[in-house]
Amino acid sequence: MSAPAVYRITVPGKLGDDFARHLEGLNLSEITGNGGTWVSVLVGRLIDQAALCGLLNSLYDLQLPILSVECIDVEATDRESTASSL
Repeated sequence: MSAPAVYRITVPGKLGDDFARHLEGLNLSEITGNGGTWVSVLVGRLIDQAALCGLLNSLYDLQLPILSVECIDVEATDRESTASSL
């Protein structure tokens, strides 16, 4: 996975808009989860897995537990190379 991809990362709590500005252009949504607790959802395009690791390390440095990481979409160049190798 050296191609760009869109990821959805979920962490507990409300991060706030000031925090979102430091997150490599990811969109931030804050929703209430089960039991009325807040969950922050970060969605955006990262250029490769190294960028994903850097973001996850930043969240770790801020002592934010990561609830989930999902790869939503891989850029077309990665899909094409996978299809041609089949």
